[in-house]
Amino acid sequence: MFSKLAYSTLALTVSLGTVMSCQAEVTGTNLAAVFDRPQQINAGDLNVGYVDIGPKDGQPVILLHGWPYDIHSYAEVAPALAAKGYRVIVPSLRGYGTTRFLSAKTPRNGQPSAMAKDIVNLMDALNIKQAVFAGYDWGARTADIVAALWPERVKSLVSVSGYLISSQQIGKQPLPPKAEQQWWYQFYFATERGAEGYAKNTHDFARLIWSQASPDWKFSDAVFNASAKSLDNPDHVAVTLSNYRWRLGLEKGERKYDAYEQKLATLPNITVPTITIEGGNNGAPHPAPQAYAGKFTGNTLPFGLEISVEHIDHILVVDDDRDIRELIIDYLVKSGYRASGAANGKEMRVVLEKQHIDLVVLDVMMPGDDGLTLCRQLRVGKYKDLPILMLTARNEETDRILGLEMGADDYVVKPFVARELLARIKAILRRFRTMPPNLQVTEAGRLVTFGEWQLDTVARHLIDPEGVIVALSGAEYRLLRVFLDHPQRVLTRDQLLNLTQGRDAELFERSIDLLVSRVRQRLNEDARTPAYIKTRLTNDALASLAAGPLADRRAARPVARQCPEPDAGHDRANAQRPNGDARERAAWLPRLERGNYRYILGPGDPGNAPTDKRSRDAIRTLKATLAAQYPLSFTAVPGAISHIQAHLTLHDGAPLTIDLIPRMPPVASWLPVVLILQLLVLAACSWIAVRQVIRPFSQFTRAVDSLDPAANTPMTEKGPIEVQRAAHAFNAMQARIQSYLRERAQILASISHDLQTPITRMKLRVEMADQPDLRDKLLNDLDNMSRLVREGIAYARSSESLEETSLKLELNAWINSIACDYQDIGKNVQFQAGENRLPIVTRPQALRRVMTNLLDNALKFGDYATISIDDSAAGEVVIHIMDGGPGIPDAELEAVLQPFYRVETSRNRDTGGTGLGLAIAAQLTAQLDGKLKLENRAEGGLDVSITLPRL
Repeated sequence: MFSKLAYSTLALTVSLGTVMSCQAEVTGTNLAAVFDRPQQINAGDLNVGYVDIGPKDGQPVILLHGWPYDIHSYAEVAPALAAKGYRVIVPSLRGYGTTRFLSAKTPRNGQPSAMAKDIVNLMDALNIKQAVFAGYDWGARTADIVAALWPERVKSLVSVSGYLISSQQIGKQPLPPKAEQQWWYQFYFATERGAEGYAKNTHDFARLIWSQASPDWKFSDAVFNASAKSLDNPDHVAVTLSNYRWRLGLEKGERKYDAYEQKLATLPNITVPTITIEGGNNGAPHPAPQAYAGKFTGNTLPFGLEISVEHIDHILVVDDDRDIRELIIDYLVKSGYRASGAANGKEMRVVLEKQHIDLVVLDVMMPGDDGLTLCRQLRVGKYKDLPILMLTARNEETDRILGLEMGADDYVVKPFVARELLARIKAILRRFRTMPPNLQVTEAGRLVTFGEWQLDTVARHLIDPEGVIVALSGAEYRLLRVFLDHPQRVLTRDQLLNLTQGRDAELFERSIDLLVSRVRQRLNEDARTPAYIKTRLTNDALASLAAGPLADRRAARPVARQCPEPDAGHDRANAQRPNGDARERAAWLPRLERGNYRYILGPGDPGNAPTDKRSRDAIRTLKATLAAQYPLSFTAVPGAISHIQAHLTLHDGAPLTIDLIPRMPPVASWLPVVLILQLLVLAACSWIAVRQVIRPFSQFTRAVDSLDPAANTPMTEKGPIEVQRAAHAFNAMQARIQSYLRERAQILASISHDLQTPITRMKLRVEMADQPDLRDKLLNDLDNMSRLVREGIAYARSSESLEETSLKLELNAWINSIACDYQDIGKNVQFQAGENRLPIVTRPQALRRVMTNLLDNALKFGDYATISIDDSAAGEVVIHIMDGGPGIPDAELEAVLQPFYRVETSRNRDTGGTGLGLAIAAQLTAQLDGKLKLENRAEGGLDVSITLPRL
């Protein structure tokens, strides 16, 4: 008897070929030729076209297709069964493919019993006494009828959608409106217009039915065209119309089948062992399993083995390294995915045309078009929505950003473990199926405007109203995107966690509150009067609401700020107050005071009339100015500094005294200028003379200081002949040193880069090992090798000139985003932010690499890290990263900045690392025109300071 294992295998393979409508996606040339050039045999009224593969003495399995499909439905199932020792026969039903009527006089009858008799005739012609049957749609109905009328010919049965036997009488019964709607094409075929329409648009009609019956199936043109050719059979339209018209009782059928139809009208039970299959998302009309459960009475297996087949994702791996490509494919297949491979862009396009692909794993470094070029091409064509996972040995942040900007959805760096690759594939597929379509970023929609702010959806940072970049952590960006895509909607904590962290998030309930608070800080919002994100206390939970300018992203509108109204009563009092009120004079006196005179309200001091010359000059000037309006009198006031007072009476009768201290007459205005000019000329002449003498030495000094493998600053070869010769020799020496340093860095980078691929292969092979303990130990060793290789590449590239563009960013927010990223993964990193905004111009990706290297080092040796900023010095800013570790001996503070130098001499990476992290940070800091300094803290631990130019 047919074993339970064989049942399950057959059910699964049939379901892959039919319920999921995974049509012929054949990669092997021989198999493709078999289905494109079937065999022919005379059987009854037909010359039947059929595929026959597998051992001739194997258990026969007959696979029957439905409408409007063909034998290519089983192009993947048949070889799988043949490989298990079955003889697999896939015939084209009457009216399909290469099957033809032997006589032009034979009615093109499509009634179900006629098709069943065709299969029995085929078995007789092939000398097959008994077979395992499987089918879907018309094929399932045909298999059901053979099992009911000729049970001795059926060893076992796999029927998609169960019991499909019916009768003309049942077909005449009306159905509920919704059920009738599903059969629209049956009623269409009952009309002459339907007959003419189907004959004229057969292929378009079939494409529509495919889409409706399998709504989740994104079949390619190549897959459809392989089956559509079978519909060009000259009898196809007539047989199709006959089938559906017979069901409605509009055709009588042939008399020779009347006895069969009379028996089928009684809806006989099927007594052979049977498995029924229901599709995961079957859009075609089909009965519920409960409705037909009692019609299968075979007792070899208990009824009830129903398989609901969900979509199986198909992954395309594009990598020129065959070993890596095949290892990834093997791992994906073992993990429950379908997988195909391609070695280059040309092969990738062929696969995409022939098969439906759910995700592409794309290597960057390939012959011909590299991965970045292929990714960009996919994003502008009909595959613009296809998820892409980049795979590369280049692990610089700028490389990852470039890949993402080209359109990739994620980036995996070699060497990697297969579990990481699988997790990222799952995450991308889950994200594409759960996130709304408007979250898929295009270049045109890169900048999202709300209020006076902009969100860069590629670089994932904010741009404030002044054009300054405000960095966001990953969680902050996701939360802000959720708000922007759900304007004016109240979202609960659970919804926000689900939309920002995914269904697998394991965060404490109130963590979203902290995240909302952090986003508000980035937007400079006051939580009491928010302009963008508001909170509401609902009946069950606190919810966040995207409001204000977030509600309309189509145009930027300035945020209206409410200010308190002025005090009207206060303004009226000021208007009624007379100008020049005497009570205000005392307040004005300090403002009018000068170095040699002041005003006194009152009669002043008594004294004699002034007699000295300086006093007379001052008296003469005052009289010329004031005597015409006010009577003046003058007195001399003795004291340590003699001075005079002028007394007058204002128009309102108030006395006023002007207290003057006469001074020496000023020096001629031109004299200081002449003296200064003379001094400047003398200084310039001295400077020129000294410069002529020391210029060669200064040039040598600058040249030595600028000796940098990434810089090209040759010494000027001018001046006396001796100086020219010395400068030429120095430039040649500098060029040789730079060449040696660049060659050393290139050798290190090349060796490290080339090691990535074999390490990746070893990791993939080790992960498939059957011994868990040995596998884990080997993976640990490979991880250590990978870490050293990655840091070797990073150090080599850090000595190259930075190509990143400098940007203006707000330093407090930028560093806070880094600290938040560490906190989000459970690391103890604290940032002591200042109150003032600190805009600086720098290369953010290089600075981020410096910060992460230093923070990783602090967390490795000190368990925590504290970041602070000192902006007290003019023109520069100092970032401090402090930890609580053991520190570094003072004698080695400079040495640890050299590559591969380690304080811990045992070379154990668990306690000492690779010796490259600080060297990379020092190299990058120097290229940012900054300085990196290490100091031991008095209370213990290390203080690393990064000094950067401010603007």
